[in-house]
Amino acid sequence: MNQELPLRDVHAAVAPDWWPLAPGWWVLAALFLVLAAYGGYRLFRAWRRRQLQKALMQEFESAEQLLQQGRELAFLHELAAFLKRLLIYRIGQASAAGAHGVEWERTLLAVDPDDPELAAAARFVAAEQYQAPERLGQLPVDGLRRLAHRWIERAAAGAAP
Repeated sequence: MNQELPLRDVHAAVAPDWWPLAPGWWVLAALFLVLAAYGGYRLFRAWRRRQLQKALMQEFESAEQLLQQGRELAFLHELAAFLKRLLIYRIGQASAAGAHGVEWERTLLAVDPDDPELAAAARFVAAEQYQAPERLGQLPVDGLRRLAHRWIERAAAGAAP
């Protein structure tokens, strides 16, 4: 061998610098940021939906206290007013403001038209101002609760019928 030539031994290549990142890493970082923002948005919407549903349930429960006090007619009036407010302001059905009688009953049944228990409850709410005191003993309390809960769920989900 020739000792005069300054040859170096075989060695590994120099490791690439970590900065600036390769374009593929930038794409992955951007994708991660988009997914994180979308996930945060979905979590925030779910939290807001739960908060709205909780507030609406508290409002309904305050009306339900009238029922526990034995004031059925006042409960029906309050429930009808609550459902109208819910439909107008939360769901966006301005036509519910002037609805009465059969039209109001059909509007209330839009949440589930095939349920006979909800149909009876909607009939009671639609005719609440005309209820005779003897009919109040036949008040479909479970149906009225289910009707209110269905509309609260729909309002919290932000979906119109």
